[in-house]
Amino acid sequence: MKIIIIFLLMMVMMMVLSISADLLVGFGFKEAIRDWVRPFHVMTVSEKVLYTLLPSIILLQPIISLYKKKKAGKE
Repeated sequence: MKIIIIFLLMMVMMMVLSISADLLVGFGFKEAIRDWVRPFHVMTVSEKVLYTLLPSIILLQPIISLYKKKKAGKE
């Protein structure tokens, strides 16, 4: 559970840092959001798969282990 919270907290903090850097440079809020999302438009399919797969694995491992522990505890 701690891993998931740390992962989400780091993701949010990096997003805030990226948007605030764009705002400090002088972009508007819409442009800052657009610049934050824009890297996904130039990614190849394999990069998009890896970008989706890695966080999924990181999030699913603790959930699966917790499920297995609860299932083993009931037996």
